Amino acid sequence: MNQILLPTLSQILTEDETHKLGYSYSSQFLCHSENHPNIASEVKRYLKAEKEWYSGVKSMNFLLEELQSNINILAENSISSSDPLFHLGLIISGPVPVLIHPDLAIHFATQIFTHDLSKLGDELVLKLHHPKALLPASDEFYNSMPETEACPLHGKDPLVKEQFCLVLTSQFSLVMVLGQDLTGSPAFLFSFDPDIVEKALLILCDRMELIKATANRDLGMEVARQKAKLEESIAQFIPIEPNYKTVMQFSRLLLNNLSLEIEKKSEIEPLKNKLKTVGIAVKKAANSDKNKSQKSYHSGPETTILENPIPTAEVELLQAIAHEVRTPLATIRTLTRLLLKRPNLPAEVIHKRLEMIDQECTTQIDRFNLIFRAVELEIEQGRQNSRGNSNDQLLPLTAMSLGDVFQSSLSQWQKQASQRNQTLEVILPHKLPTVISDPTMLDQVLTVVIDNFTRSLPCGSHIKVGVRLAGHQLKLQLEPQPEKEGNSPFAVSPQSPLKSIGPLLMFQPETGSLSLNMAVTKNLFHALGGKLVIKQRPQQRNIMTIYLPLQNTSETE
Repeated sequence: MNQILLPTLSQILTEDETHKLGYSYSSQFLCHSENHPNIASEVKRYLKAEKEWYSGVKSMNFLLEELQSNINILAENSISSSDPLFHLGLIISGPVPVLIHPDLAIHFATQIFTHDLSKLGDELVLKLHHPKALLPASDEFYNSMPETEACPLHGKDPLVKEQFCLVLTSQFSLVMVLGQDLTGSPAFLFSFDPDIVEKALLILCDRMELIKATANRDLGMEVARQKAKLEESIAQFIPIEPNYKTVMQFSRLLLNNLSLEIEKKSEIEPLKNKLKTVGIAVKKAANSDKNKSQKSYHSGPETTILENPIPTAEVELLQAIAHEVRTPLATIRTLTRLLLKRPNLPAEVIHKRLEMIDQECTTQIDRFNLIFRAVELEIEQGRQNSRGNSNDQLLPLTAMSLGDVFQSSLSQWQKQASQRNQTLEVILPHKLPTVISDPTMLDQVLTVVIDNFTRSLPCGSHIKVGVRLAGHQLKLQLEPQPEKEGNSPFAVSPQSPLKSIGPLLMFQPETGSLSLNMAVTKNLFHALGGKLVIKQRPQQRNIMTIYLPLQNTSETE
């Protein structure tokens, strides 16, 4: 066997329009930046792609952990504890396993393709244990861990030069590869498209068929057994289109893991701009022929370089805003492309996806509008303080029905919580009194504040939302209930504080969420005629209470 004519996973993924667009941009950039690529630039490309690959592996493991945790919470009574090998999905990888946590190795069926076994020649391919380096657990755990099926790849198969992973679950399917783009440069590629995942599965099954046909009898029988078992698992977890939130979460995790690497570098070597002004460079060049001749001995043209370091807060702010913009845009683009690729979808499916796109756009527009409005109010408050008019009202307040706010926004609040497997239990009085506030702003502020509050709680949390009278005010309180054992650990805890970015904003590194800090949020409620109070409880979750003034006391009776 001198040549393997089967396609690689990189070739399958580069057929995807998503990566063609990425190649179009990167190739134009490379043409301008490097007309003569060398070994050093190729190494840089590979190191960049490798970092993205490891970020993808880490992000994929997070999704699997969350899936396992959610299923355990929802169906713990239906899964027998005596069956530790209950499979929640199928993980195919090469040349080594990609599951980081030992728990996942128990609950997900695994198959490895590796060229290392080809060194055994025609010896019988048995099974491999996961490398201990990838699974930091005790020796007792390794002894009880299920074994992983391993199929050999021919040494001349181009697939041996790639690191890859395919994930099949009941909620999403994913293929990732550290390989090459259309130019042959190192690249990290991934896709949630079920058609792409299905093509990737087919070329792996074709390789098993090839090994089975060319190996000796014992090896052929073993590969045939593995192939039958693999096809049985694939039939159980057929590639499906993911929920757009899953794609958004993966993209957010991917960017966050990469940004952590950048942050570590910036702590070692602060970012500086080394450009000089263009005007000076032009003036020197036009000074005399002597200057020109001297300039020819310089290693490169004298271009613009700033010598003042960029403030770290400004860099972090730009990174956070860029992240907040890119994530929803990636989601919207994914949904749009799914519609374009399948124009014959049923009308109700198209309508549902368009609703998702509209909701995603509306959510992000409202969030940024609120941030910009808060900035305007802070500036106006500063002007009033300087004029000695600190008691002047910043917003036009009027009588409004809080019941209308609950009627229009409650379902959205509950939907936001349910996306994190949380529940909102709302307890309302028979009749909600009229309050004094700004109807539009209050609706937006409540939505964002409640969303931020639920984000700070673990997956599976139960939050009680109570509304009752408190003297001449209406009291709205959010109180998390005591956590039960077995709740998912994948959430921001009090030990993972928000990171301050400038005087107004906070950034959550674990989730990539950008929000107003507590001081600005309290000022917003003050401008709305109300008050925000956060009660901190030692070793327990905080309680958030919002007070709004009533229109008049007669309505409280």
